[in-house]
Amino acid sequence: MEPNPSRAEADRLLGIAEKLLQAKDFNGSRDFAVLAQETDPLLDGPDQILAVVDVLIASQKRINNHPDYYSLLQVDHRHRSDLDLVKKHYRRLAFLLHPDKNRFTFSDAAFRLVAEAWAVLSDSVKKLSFDNELNFYSKVDLVPTSTVMKNNVNQTTPSSSSAAAAAARRDHQDPMQQNKLPVRRSSPWAAAPAPERGSSSGGGGGAGGSSNTSDNTNNFWTACPYCYNLYEYPRVFVDCCLRCQNCDRAFHAASIAELPPIVRGRRPTIAVGGSFPWGLPL
Repeated sequence: MEPNPSRAEADRLLGIAEKLLQAKDFNGSRDFAVLAQETDPLLDGPDQILAVVDVLIASQKRINNHPDYYSLLQVDHRHRSDLDLVKKHYRRLAFLLHPDKNRFTFSDAAFRLVAEAWAVLSDSVKKLSFDNELNFYSKVDLVPTSTVMKNNVNQTTPSSSSAAAAAARRDHQDPMQQNKLPVRRSSPWAAAPAPERGSSSGGGGGAGGSSNTSDNTNNFWTACPYCYNLYEYPRVFVDCCLRCQNCDRAFHAASIAELPPIVRGRRPTIAVGGSFPWGLPL
């Protein structure tokens, strides 16, 4: 009778898996045990090595400084209320890991871990206490997804309606008002009301008397190089990457030395050189 070549190869793979298990290379031992089992499904030993390494790998997952008992018994957390399934997994692992039947290294340690897991999960009081700890340490999503989506909807709806109202107001403005350079202030960091562009100051009596810079020296003016809107921010944000409130694009917040002057009959604008905005009248 000719020897089975697949059995010889399976024995060789099983021997490698056993040596890796002795060297505490659990993942490598598991890989070779799977190969041995696939090479010869009737070979004794691969299922015992797999039981040992699976339990030892699962024991590395800790819940409040003790093992995850469901993972030790290879039970998914979604089925933890099914006591019959937990008992079935325990009996299978206890049969494979019993020291009288399993000759491989660390089988006794794996058997003790499985017995400890069953002692906890078979006791209703201990099981309830462990389930409470498991629920506490599993809550990583502090904000429910539905709440986040609801907040996003609430934030999106007003912005859409306000944009439509702003567009309607622009359509009804006179040409001189439409040609004004839009000036906005970031509301969370605003230090003083934005100056009224195009209007004369109390003692100026003319267009040249308008205030072009903020009285607060702790702030600076910058402009979006894409839509040319002006913004005032605290000086700590100079040369930072900010997001334009109008076009929603990121831009380099370069400081503008002074605002462009307002000249009657000419439309004020911002001339952009590269990515650095300069205030120049047309």
